[in-house]
Amino acid sequence: MDLPTSLNYTGSKAVIKYKRYNVRTTSTNSGRAGSTFRFVLPNGLLNLSSFELCFDLKITGLDDNQATIDALNAQLTALQAQLSTLQTQLAALTAGTPEHTAKQAEITAKQAQITAKQDEINDADDRENYSNVKLPFGHKLIREIKVMVNNQQVNAKCGDYDLLYTALFKATASNAYARNKQYEHAQEMIANTDDFGVVNPDAVNEGDTSKSASYVVSDFLGIFRSGDKSIIDCSLWGQVELEFTINDKYCLAQYAKGTGSVDNIKFELSNVEGYIEKVVEINPVYNKLVDMMLSSRKEPLLFCYQNFVSQISSTKSARLQIRSQCIDAVVCFPLSPNYLNTIATYNPETRINAPRYQFNSGRTISRFDTSRTKNCSLQMTINGDKYPDVPINNALHVASITTKALFNGSMYSQGILFDGLFDDRNDFLRENFIWFQSLCGGEEGYVSKIMTGYDTRGRSAEIIIDHDCIVSGGSLFVGALTTSCLSLDPVSKEMVVIE
Repeated sequence: MDLPTSLNYTGSKAVIKYKRYNVRTTSTNSGRAGSTFRFVLPNGLLNLSSFELCFDLKITGLDDNQATIDALNAQLTALQAQLSTLQTQLAALTAGTPEHTAKQAEITAKQAQITAKQDEINDADDRENYSNVKLPFGHKLIREIKVMVNNQQVNAKCGDYDLLYTALFKATASNAYARNKQYEHAQEMIANTDDFGVVNPDAVNEGDTSKSASYVVSDFLGIFRSGDKSIIDCSLWGQVELEFTINDKYCLAQYAKGTGSVDNIKFELSNVEGYIEKVVEINPVYNKLVDMMLSSRKEPLLFCYQNFVSQISSTKSARLQIRSQCIDAVVCFPLSPNYLNTIATYNPETRINAPRYQFNSGRTISRFDTSRTKNCSLQMTINGDKYPDVPINNALHVASITTKALFNGSMYSQGILFDGLFDDRNDFLRENFIWFQSLCGGEEGYVSKIMTGYDTRGRSAEIIIDHDCIVSGGSLFVGALTTSCLSLDPVSKEMVVIE
């Protein structure tokens, strides 16, 4: 919140104590793909950055090959019944007659069929044909987040939140950070394992048809980010409400071995609840200073926060309409033709990510031909301004541009762009091809409260991404990270959203 210097100084010296509060959903606390969960946050001084979404996840419908075994046993039972009938018929015939000899031949053939069927059952009982999934990274389960303040929606449109968050996580998180986020099951971002072992064992056990786990998901994009901590005073800005829409089955990394099937896999969430830190003790001077400021201040009070908007395009000239006083960055990455396919599987022998999160540039490394990584022709245009000045030709340059934009060449720069099955540049090109183009002169506006990003001057601008870096049938995700503001008139107490 943008306060006068005196109030900022006094507030910084005040003793602040927080308490973690439980927040229940407004209706049901269980659901499945497509379900929506809504929370009304408590009144008071809230640390939005601390919000955690907690739930239990159960994945069912995994194939342990039991259906095949049951079908084979049914076939074996039928064959045995047929054999019994033949033996009864044989007993009624006279030995040595042509009829007896022919019936005996039928019995011998039927016994051979039974032996072969038993062999099939024995092979199937090894359960080497099965399906499995990795427990997904928590943010992948969220398709969309809506935030309302004082009954006004304050976030822009992004119906593929999981894609944007996954891309930013790949570009900024370290391997160690992913492993430390076990409560969000972030391990699946860097390995083909979860709490229950590898996703592709040689065989499974009878009854391996489900998986269950608890989740604590935090560090959300949007209004949850405003400076060091996103502290909002509900007595000034009004009631805060959150709405989470759950993703579809394509967010799961599904694997099928042999004749195993993923058709019946589904997931459910239960015991959905939230937690948030609320200020329970603060220097009384704070309230007095706020009252003094509101009684004497003429200019609007501002609350700056992160916002984002996105669009997916299947053309070679992707476009995103946007209007903002501060576009901090644009992020782009290619999508697989199967990014919306709910039964798409992946091969853990060659990939880490589900098809939805395989950001494949269509380029590969060759020891004999460096041109295999070139001709991606990647360039962004905003109102005639081009970034960079000439199109990016070599796809490998994108990794350098992204890392420098995020970490400014720091020795502490990190990311898992090159983390994958082989930990090499091919992993970047076929799974983690992410272009992050910074447009701000320093820190993002919502952090520094100084709007140095691209200003569309109140008009709708079009971000155009020209490219040749998607595989056949694929698409391009274009997202913009912006700084928006809540503006409160201290006289009329009217609040508006400034994009």
